[in-house]
Amino acid sequence: MNKITLQGIKGMVSRKLQIGIGSPIRQRNYVYGRAIYYKLAKEYTHHTFKDIGQVVKKDHASVIHGMKVFEVIEMYSDNMINVYFECKKLLDNIKNSDEFPNESDFWRDKYENIKELYLITKDKLAEYEKQEVTTTN
Repeated sequence: MNKITLQGIKGMVSRKLQIGIGSPIRQRNYVYGRAIYYKLAKEYTHHTFKDIGQVVKKDHASVIHGMKVFEVIEMYSDNMINVYFECKKLLDNIKNSDEFPNESDFWRDKYENIKELYLITKDKLAEYEKQEVTTTN
């Protein structure tokens, strides 16, 4: 049984970067975060590009492009590549572990999903407030 899921990888990358990578924001740290997620998802699961993209509301072409973006991260972004290696190390530990997830892991995953939704909502609220201020001026 594979203990590594796409949602788990997404949550891990989101936690490390403290952003919601499922949000459609095109700022560099979000794009790089999704690229890290794509790379890890392809390495640790047998899902298709379509399945990988659906988790972050992107299509298969965005995943392919994200894999190319990851090559840029490898060359130029030390802090982002460090996030990738931290996540990779955690995933290796999970993959090599013989233990099944326990109840605390289940609730931690639930918490991570709620936190992800909170971060996305927080970003949308900030954008909305920013638009509201510019329209009133």
